[in-house]
Amino acid sequence: MGGLKRNDLVDIEYYFSQKLAGSLSDKDLIYINTLIEHDAEINQRWQDFCADFNESDISNQFSRLDDPHGWKPITTAQLGTKTMKGRFLSVLVNKKYVPVYAAAILIALFLLRDQGSLFIPRKIQPLNNELTQQDTFVLTLADGRVVDLSKPDGENRQGIHYNSHEKLLSFDPGGAPTGNNTLKVPAGKSISLLLSDGSKMMVNSATEIIFPIIFDERKREVSINGEAYLTVAKDPSRPFTVHTRSGEVQVLGTEFNLNSYDPAKMTVTLIQGSVKVVTSKGQVTLKPGTRAIAGKQNKIIVEQNMDSQALSWKKGVYYFHNSDLKEIKEILERWYNIEIYIDNPSLSNQRFTGAIDKTSNVSIFLENLTAVTTIRYSIDSARNVHFN
Repeated sequence: MGGLKRNDLVDIEYYFSQKLAGSLSDKDLIYINTLIEHDAEINQRWQDFCADFNESDISNQFSRLDDPHGWKPITTAQLGTKTMKGRFLSVLVNKKYVPVYAAAILIALFLLRDQGSLFIPRKIQPLNNELTQQDTFVLTLADGRVVDLSKPDGENRQGIHYNSHEKLLSFDPGGAPTGNNTLKVPAGKSISLLLSDGSKMMVNSATEIIFPIIFDERKREVSINGEAYLTVAKDPSRPFTVHTRSGEVQVLGTEFNLNSYDPAKMTVTLIQGSVKVVTSKGQVTLKPGTRAIAGKQNKIIVEQNMDSQALSWKKGVYYFHNSDLKEIKEILERWYNIEIYIDNPSLSNQRFTGAIDKTSNVSIFLENLTAVTTIRYSIDSARNVHFN
């Protein structure tokens, strides 16, 4: 992991899982043990985490899982019992299995805490035929030029710089066309955008950004349909406004995450600074550590947001809590650029908690999902996925 930092431990259970599985490096193991010993909050979370497993498994690093006959699927009856916590726990497999997978692949586990039983999905290789479709970033300039950023530099790329290694798009202001440009980030991709005032946006999959190459002398305005993390340069003389389909966010200089995939709702998570969220139903000013959920039809709801799960997409992980299959479907489609259909309506009643690792082949997640639930999937001739 290259050495842990304190602010990397928001999702501490990920590292607890590796500690139990024996897959932490010596350096990181010492660091985690030090935190457990000296940080009361971390110590309590460690105790709560270990309480989910039986002592024998903890002491021998789940050696019983080495026997494939010990892996058991969850039955329909078990899914219906009141003891099922419905908890999808992200855990790295024991280090002896790591070479079987791509680096740092997360594996899904269903845990029955009341029964002390652990259900492990099959240890599988990715499907040979990758489902994910390849797509490109398309930039439509205000003067009508269309730039495919996947292609080498050409005449349409004058003044436009795309660093494919850093996934960073920037511009030379000289000779830039006036008006708004549109950047469409396809499903399965992400990109960072450096604006003329020094502000920066990290843009998530399946998102559209509308922006000028050079901001107006009196104001700075962009539009976001999707999700982005913004670090806004301070400029009190030019307020920065983000428009969405359900409202707007007004800032001077700050860091925040904005999710507006749903056209009827936006979620603004403030990291530092101050922002004002404005809709037709009112307005609120956020403080760091809070988030606002705002829609066209409802009043703005402000919540405490002390964790960073809303920002985990920046590291290629999506955490879902007590989510239905429809939400998981939408994330898979957005991150892997695939079409998914829920053919069996009854599946929509099942709820899950867990994580999706974007760096892993989508077939890993699909296979593990079917291994620990009653859900099955198939792939049609058009490469669409069906849950049935």
